[in-house]
Amino acid sequence: MYTHVGLEEGDCYNTLQKWCVEEMRESRNNGNKRGKKREEYKEVRKDSDKQMGIIKKGDA
Repeated sequence: MYTHVGLEEGDCYNTLQKWCVEEMRESRNNGNKRGKKREEYKEVRKDSDKQMGIIKKGDA
């Protein structure tokens, strides 16, 4: 299957429409959480929270 910017089957509801690919690529470039897998989201969220000094109880 053709993939783009690390997209996986199932992302974009199994489509590779241009607007969707662009949206997800942009999301990744912006460090946005949209377009990321949930596990990836959790890790990124932790990292960005640390960088911004937002550490919730239990995350440290």
